[in-house]
Amino acid sequence: MTAPKAVGGDEGPQFGGVPVHKRLLAAAPTLAPTVMARLVEQLPAYGALPSEQLRGEITKEVDRGIRAFIRVLRGGELPEESELARISESSARRADEGVPLEAVVGAYHFGAEECAAQVLATAGPDDLADVLLVQRRLLGYLRLVSCAVAAGYVQERQAALGDEQVARQSLLSRLLEGGDPQAAADRAGIRLPPSYLVLRIAMGPHPDELRPGVNHSVAARRKLRRLRNELQRQTPGVPLSVLSDDGGLVLIPYEGPAADFAAADRERLTRLVEQLGLMCGAELLVAAAAAAPEGVADAARMVGEVRKVAEASGRGPG
Repeated sequence: MTAPKAVGGDEGPQFGGVPVHKRLLAAAPTLAPTVMARLVEQLPAYGALPSEQLRGEITKEVDRGIRAFIRVLRGGELPEESELARISESSARRADEGVPLEAVVGAYHFGAEECAAQVLATAGPDDLADVLLVQRRLLGYLRLVSCAVAAGYVQERQAALGDEQVARQSLLSRLLEGGDPQAAADRAGIRLPPSYLVLRIAMGPHPDELRPGVNHSVAARRKLRRLRNELQRQTPGVPLSVLSDDGGLVLIPYEGPAADFAAADRERLTRLVEQLGLMCGAELLVAAAAAAPEGVADAARMVGEVRKVAEASGRGPG
């Protein structure tokens, strides 16, 4: 009776009596170019990177990933904290360059797939137990690496979005103060439009905010988030806003002189207000005026007074 084959060993899983990590190590010099070719072909974001960067930093990252997986196969040792930190830093650079998160994660998966394909092709019927061991180690490696990639990417994007939000709020403040906002617009990376539609919004409660047993603050935040998302979706250019759960101020870019704001524009604005109310699930009362950037401060004061008059006179939503 034939004794069952031992799984793994001092040198990790083996196919045909040869340690898998040694097979992969021998193939490493040609494997990195194969992975790079696949990244450029199947991930457009990588194909758009400068060739110098692809030949340098990205190729080095691919080679590092292959050799890290070789170590995982050899002894089952998953990447250490220092290696995961390096992966997070690399992912943060890709985030700063505008490479989508799915492309960054996909690059590591492509590399792991090519490594697995290289060695699994040499497995025979008697190597099933070692094949399963390779798969377990591959999944363990990808789990840690994917988390490190996501952590570095998200942290960089949060920092960038924070800086972007600060710059936009600075521009909004400058517009509301009066004077020349061009320097603040340049810092925010925003082109000033010929005019803004200045909206002062009064927002009623969402039904969930009035319902017993519901977390009213969560319901209010959800309402506000839906309003912001729909405003961004419906608005060409970059809207500026300061909003709370009962309303606030919004500046919508208008590609024409303020004096050209006509009946057709008012109709479009009416439809926008209706859509915003529908999406956030609350009644909106909106006062609006068109103004050139240097006139936003006066327009904001005026629409604030108009909204107060509309509320005091019992005007309905719209």
